[in-house]
Amino acid sequence: MISARKLRRESEQTAKTLGYVVASDLPTVDISRLRPQRDIEDRTLVLFCVASVAHGSNALRAMEWLQAESLLTASSKDERTFLEGDTSKLVLFRAQEEALWALCWALGLVPDLDFAQYCAPTLSTLFPRIAEGEGAQVFREKCALRPLAVVLRKLDLAYCLSWAIRQASIERSDMPGKVRPYVILERRRALEWMTGEDEWGDISLDT
Repeated sequence: MISARKLRRESEQTAKTLGYVVASDLPTVDISRLRPQRDIEDRTLVLFCVASVAHGSNALRAMEWLQAESLLTASSKDERTFLEGDTSKLVLFRAQEEALWALCWALGLVPDLDFAQYCAPTLSTLFPRIAEGEGAQVFREKCALRPLAVVLRKLDLAYCLSWAIRQASIERSDMPGKVRPYVILERRRALEWMTGEDEWGDISLDT
């Protein structure tokens, strides 16, 4: 596996080409495992339902589908509360389509995770047709989890980019990059979750 220091040099170079300035003394990422593929699949399916409802899909139908697929236990308390009608975190769950895109990338469903681009408008076509009663098995059969080293490259880059965003906010300067900050932060949320032990709702994006 690539050394943490070499990985960071790659991230710094990529960040520069994307328009982000990164401090040279940031701590390196030290990760040795990925969550099991099944757990990542479950989180991806739950998040798809939540993000879909945030963008206008039927909440009751989503809840019933999650129950039928034994996935409600994989949802967070905030997600269940949202599906039950609490819209206080509507904006957050809309933004998490970018976390969903990162999860899909990690599962091999999309070819690249480009931090200069928003998620594709075809994102929903990767998932079961819930309104038609399609189950999760076909989705699961398409998934192939990427190796740890590949995921780490994206995580380290996301960490560097999010630091640059936070620094720009502190300095009240123009935000770097070609996408809005939430894209970077939500993708980092997904990558941090996949490589850590915290629950989804407990992921810290502080740098």
